[in-house]
Amino acid sequence: MSAAIALRQSTLPVMVLFVGLMPAVAFGQLKPEVQTGSLIPVAPQAVEAKDAGLIKKAFARCIYNRNKKAAAVILTYSDPVSVDIKAAKISDVASTFDMSECLGKQASVTQNTLGFKFKREMLRGFLAEETYLAGHPVAPTLAPGSVEVIDRTYVSNSDNLPKARALGAFADCVVFNDVSGSDALLRTMPASASERAAARALAPALGKCLEQGIQFSMSPASIRVYVADGLWNRFSRPQQAQVAAAAKP
Repeated sequence: MSAAIALRQSTLPVMVLFVGLMPAVAFGQLKPEVQTGSLIPVAPQAVEAKDAGLIKKAFARCIYNRNKKAAAVILTYSDPVSVDIKAAKISDVASTFDMSECLGKQASVTQNTLGFKFKREMLRGFLAEETYLAGHPVAPTLAPGSVEVIDRTYVSNSDNLPKARALGAFADCVVFNDVSGSDALLRTMPASASERAAARALAPALGKCLEQGIQFSMSPASIRVYVADGLWNRFSRPQQAQVAAAAKP
């Protein structure tokens, strides 16, 4: 099996998974168009939502486990909008996390190629979720005296900084108002009925944290990224994790 990975810089979290019965070289640009150069051209097919969720979760868990130290660095040098790869001193993200091998493991016997295209900031969501879950087998609780607004690091430039700050504040607010519901969402499988139900259950916290004039994507996948960011920032970011641990009885 083979896999093709593409990371794109953008400000919106988007993921596309597709498969094809074709050589990996045909996926050089990861564009879902008819492959050329074979006797029987075959267009890549989108992966079913349920399967895409399973692949996404397995991929995220794999890249995290392949290089936990690099995961910590990426999370340190990123915010909800941007990843500062230069500051993180990671020249090749795909090879650092063995992304092709991790994705290749998910290809079935009927697939020669499994393509996966996602925008770079989604990497933060993957790694935040897996880092948080690895350190919290059960849902944590807020320490006495906890406040909604906590420290954050932002790497976005002047144009993207307002949005990064708004998303960070939103994520921190949602988690502060419903830790258990946020935790429950991350323990569901992406693109599953349970994920949709867990996202709906967060509606009161989401509504409470929305600011007038600021628009947020409210798909289950987007909400998952928000709470992963908020949970990691509150309970797994090194400084905050020390505070949370000290508060445990």
